[in-house]
Amino acid sequence: ATAAPQSRAAAAAAMALAPLRRRRVVPSCWASSSSRGFAAVASGRPRILRSEEHDIVFHFAAEDYLMQKAQVTGPLMYLWRPGPVVTIGRHQNPWKECKLAELEADGVSLARRRSGGGCVFQDLGCSVFTFLAPSADFNIDRNLDIVLGALRRCGVDAEKKG
Repeated sequence: ATAAPQSRAAAAAAMALAPLRRRRVVPSCWASSSSRGFAAVASGRPRILRSEEHDIVFHFAAEDYLMQKAQVTGPLMYLWRPGPVVTIGRHQNPWKECKLAELEADGVSLARRRSGGGCVFQDLGCSVFTFLAPSADFNIDRNLDIVLGALRRCGVDAEKKG
């Protein structure tokens, strides 16, 4: 279990250019069904993309592509679930943070995020989401309302506090 090599990330980024449905990334029931690819994924109103892909490297590459190359013109929530993985921040040392032999024995991947932060274990029981929007449209309260609405549609009673 080692951090994802750069060539694997580059390959995942190339896959992100493929149409969404071919990589099992489909607009969710709350989004428009007209999305054909990452190039034009939101147009003014909030959209949600849901992925059934479990490869963390794919998701990190997809997030990077969405942030750097896609023409996101309105709020977008990218929702996905990873296979068993430990993610570490940009400045963390995997030999100090993880028991690498145990990760490998248990079939748990190790991946490094571009951002900082701590060491996090995730698996199919975790729902991960990324919000993207043009800078002028960023609104934390709207983002939280989107999450709360999505949770309600899934039968989860949640509220915003603090």
